[in-house]
Amino acid sequence: MAHSIRRWAPAGAVALVVAASGAWADAGSGIATQNLPERDAGEVLALLAGHDHEQFSASFETTSDLGLPALPTNIPGTDSGALSALSALTGDHEGRVFVGEKGQARVQVFEDFGERDLITNGTEAWYFDSGDNSVVHVSAPSGAGHADENSGTPGTQALQVTPEALAARVLAAVDPSTQVSVDGTGSVAGRAAYNLVLTPRTADTLVGRVAVAVDGDTGIPLRVAITPRGADRPALEAAFTSFDLGAPDAGLFSFTPPAGATVTEQELPALPDGHGVADGHGRGDMHATGDAPGAARPTVVGDGWAAVLELPAGTVGSDAFAAGGLADQLTTKVDGGRALETSLATILFTDDGRVLLGAVPLDRLQAAE
Repeated sequence: MAHSIRRWAPAGAVALVVAASGAWADAGSGIATQNLPERDAGEVLALLAGHDHEQFSASFETTSDLGLPALPTNIPGTDSGALSALSALTGDHEGRVFVGEKGQARVQVFEDFGERDLITNGTEAWYFDSGDNSVVHVSAPSGAGHADENSGTPGTQALQVTPEALAARVLAAVDPSTQVSVDGTGSVAGRAAYNLVLTPRTADTLVGRVAVAVDGDTGIPLRVAITPRGADRPALEAAFTSFDLGAPDAGLFSFTPPAGATVTEQELPALPDGHGVADGHGRGDMHATGDAPGAARPTVVGDGWAAVLELPAGTVGSDAFAAGGLADQLTTKVDGGRALETSLATILFTDDGRVLLGAVPLDRLQAAE
C-alpha cells in the first residue's frame, strides 16, 4: 500500500491528519529483545523503503496530542470533509485496514456512533461517512491511472491513519542530512521488528525524532511515532495492534451505497505527464477535483523536513477549512492571515485565500509566502 501513496505533500503536512498509537515493546519495557538478524541502519532503512506489496488484515489504534483545542462538531455550513480531516487531529481513534491485490485497500475508522470507510480496488474509490450517510464515488477514466486510497475524496486524508501511510510520508522527507540509527528490536502486534530512528538535523523543522518499527520479515512499518523538537514523548503515533498476513476476503473491496445515502460522483482526471505539483522534485498527481489541465496546482517550497506545501486559492484544500467559520475558531490572527499552530505542524491561511502548511514554524511559512 505504501508504494501507491502519492508523495506530493510534505511529511509534516500530512501528519496533521495522520495519528495513531500502539505498544512498542523493547528490552527497556521488560519484554525481551527479539531474535532478529543484525542489520545496520542503512539496511533497515532499505528494508523499509523497498518492501514488497503484501496482502494483510490488521487493526490499529490512533492517538494525537498536538496541543489543539477541542474540535467543534456542529458548525453550520462547514464542509463535512474538513471536519472529518480535522477530527483526526485530536483524541484517540480505532480502525481496521485490509490490503489485497495491487490497488485493493480498505480502511475503516470507527467513531462513537458510526464509522468512516475508504474502499479502493484500482479502478474506483468509495468514501463513506455513516455520520451523515454520505458517499463519494471516484472513478478513473481510461488513461487516468488508478484510483487509490489517496484519490482526493473529501475526508480521505483523515483515513490516512495506518503506519504504512504515515511511514510513506516520513520517507518522502528523509534527506541526506537525516541521521539514521537502529535502537534495538522489539515486538509490535506480535511481530518482531527493528526500531529505526530518523532524526532531522535541520533546525527549520518542528520534527525532533521519528521512530519506525520495521517488520523484520516483510519490511512493513508496524508502528510510527513522531516526537516534536525539544519534547520527550511522541505527539503523533501510529501502530497496528493486530496483524495477519494473507489475502483478505475479496468482498471487502466492493461497496454498495446504503439505502438513502447521498452519493456524489467524481472522476479522476486523465492528466498528461507533468501535471501535478509544480515543485520540480518529481511528478505529482492531481486529486479528483475535476480541475482542467493548466489549472492552479499545489506548489512545494523547499524539500525534506522543512518543505512547505502551498495550496492555491479556490482549491478543495484551501476552501474546506475556511467554510462555516471553522478556520476562525481554530486559528489566531497573524501577519498575512490566520494560523493554526501545533507541536508538529503549522497551517497558514493567507488573506488572499491560499493555504501554506508544513512541519515547520510559522515564520518559515510566512517567509515562503
